Amino acid sequence: MRANRSIHMTFTRKYSTKPCAVRNRKFFQSRREAGVCLRCGLPPVSGRIYCITCNELNNERSVKGNRNLRRAVLAGYGNRCVCCGETRSEFLAVDHINGGGRADRASKGNGQQVYRYLVKNDFPEGYRLLCHNCNQAIGVY
Repeated sequence: MRANRSIHMTFTRKYSTKPCAVRNRKFFQSRREAGVCLRCGLPPVSGRIYCITCNELNNERSVKGNRNLRRAVLAGYGNRCVCCGETRSEFLAVDHINGGGRADRASKGNGQQVYRYLVKNDFPEGYRLLCHNCNQAIGVY
């Protein structure tokens, strides 16, 4: 089951114009040199580039973005196990239909990098959703 292009457009990066990018680069470089938080200008956490508040905000945004990316992948492949029909997202995993998952992860990366690849390439064939039970049972039965 293929998803529409709107899901892909949600997770593509928007680049700014060249003058804005240059200005932003200079701004963040000056903050790095000053040794302050890149976002707000407060003293950063020891050994980090963000203060405690900005670091927590970044973590929250990252978790939310990762969840949204996973939801998009699950939706792109039908939101259900192709074997037993399980629909609870906590139990679903992306499976390589012809095997070769280890080699595929080695070339594309783990976790979120694979999800980004799937969204960017409009949910290519060769992958499917299986619940963890069915995924484990494939090698046994």
